[in-house]
Amino acid sequence: MSVKESSALVLLSGGMDSAVLLRYVKDVLEYDKIEALLFNYGQRHVIELNYAQVLANNLGVPYGTIYVDLGMFGGSSLTTEDDSLTVVVPARNSIFLSLATAYAETQGLQDIFIGCNGEDFADFPDCREQFIRAMSQALALGNNIQGVYAPFVNKSKSDIVKIGRSLGLSFQLTWSCYHPTDDGKPCGKCHACEEREAVLNE
Repeated sequence: MSVKESSALVLLSGGMDSAVLLRYVKDVLEYDKIEALLFNYGQRHVIELNYAQVLANNLGVPYGTIYVDLGMFGGSSLTTEDDSLTVVVPARNSIFLSLATAYAETQGLQDIFIGCNGEDFADFPDCREQFIRAMSQALALGNNIQGVYAPFVNKSKSDIVKIGRSLGLSFQLTWSCYHPTDDGKPCGKCHACEEREAVLNE
């Protein structure tokens, strides 16, 4: 009897966490088949997808892109011009994981990986370990995938950077800024920029 090929789908935003995750899944977990999935969801920092594409190409990982307009719901400064709003995009990971499951099933991919980390808990309820477990169970029960996994869900941003560096990842290939300038540079003032500078300079 032949052994079934192991396969994984990695959600890749272009940010530090998902970049390290892709390198980790590729180099450490040693799946037979790996693909990345990008989401163009109407984010103002859509420049991050350019970084995601370059990273996937550099690692030799094929990728697909799903287009879904989460800006139609409003409620987030990431998908509207209202900077007074929260950076939380309503139901983003619920939607992403559901669409990723459909993509994985059509591509014959078994395991889905998402780059949630332990410092996202307070601001992003859909990054919590309980949420990932519940979504994994529900999606595996209703679809032909094995589950959803978040290997970094209890790790800090600093831990993730250390893992990335140990794997030889260049963080110049990643993007963090929520509100890039008109000429495509990081604003240097948003929470994502400040967090990035802090952890990369530890």
